[in-house]
Amino acid sequence: MSELFQNRVVFVTGAGSGIGFAICREFAKQGATVALNDIREDVAQSAAQSINDTVGRDAVTPYVFDVADVEATQSAIREFDTQQG
Repeated sequence: MSELFQNRVVFVTGAGSGIGFAICREFAKQGATVALNDIREDVAQSAAQSINDTVGRDAVTPYVFDVADVEATQSAIREFDTQQG
């Protein structure tokens, strides 16, 4: 694991698959703590577990909400921030 993003936090939306998933995986490989968002709970959970297994640490936390819902988005960011704090 590289340390390029050590002590950095990122929040990636639409990250259960495709480009978002790849972005989360690479940030985690580079040492970041990652909040992975997807609208589908099973996909978010599976993606986070897959990345954590790959990097060998609990780097990724899944969050399930629709980014079109401003209150849900703000709540998830506050929750993630509190967990990191």
